[in-house]
Amino acid sequence: MSATEGRRYSLVSDLTFPPREGGYANGRDTRDTIITAAFRLLMDEGYRAITMRRVAKECGLKIGNVTYHFSSREDLVRSMFEAVSLSYQAVVTDKMPLDEDRPAQRFRDLCNFFLDDIKTRKTTMVFPELWSLSNHDEFVYDLVNALYDSARVTFFDLISELRPDLSPTLRHQLSVVVQASIEGLTVFAGYKKPFHAQMDQMEAITVKAFMDLISNIRESDVLQGDPS
Repeated sequence: MSATEGRRYSLVSDLTFPPREGGYANGRDTRDTIITAAFRLLMDEGYRAITMRRVAKECGLKIGNVTYHFSSREDLVRSMFEAVSLSYQAVVTDKMPLDEDRPAQRFRDLCNFFLDDIKTRKTTMVFPELWSLSNHDEFVYDLVNALYDSARVTFFDLISELRPDLSPTLRHQLSVVVQASIEGLTVFAGYKKPFHAQMDQMEAITVKAFMDLISNIRESDVLQGDPS
């Protein structure tokens, strides 16, 4: 996310590259350059534009240099989405405020972070691609779930601080509802979507609705069936 995108929580870099063990620095730099070029194509022209030849052209490399680092288009795409996923995991695990005395504010901050991020071009374009690919690619499926699991654990922990009287099952279900509600707004109010101009108001409505729900829900409101 650029410094001008989003209102308050411009924390997410476009890509975060995993540390590489061994090898030459130049090789790692070339690999990262290739992934970055593929990401630019995804943003500017869409998933179909990512071909090995096109990426090589964008990097100013011969196609053999690209295939040396990535044996196939699928290998490259997976590495690109892994770098996207790592950028979000870094924020969720490392950069959100940890004020133990204010769980309600931390919950609002986390919601506002994700809701602000929805407004960016990057998130609106990249995550629907991830959702689609995860239906057909086990690696991407695992990647997406790992990303969402990381955020959901944080939501669960905050809800547990706000409502320790609720059962772990209901707290987990609330964290899923919160996460799904936030993600769903991407389709309607993301970058250049029909309600993008009203996203600030929808953000306020959404966070208030979450707080009201968490504050007022009772175990008797939700009939728990057999989890099996």
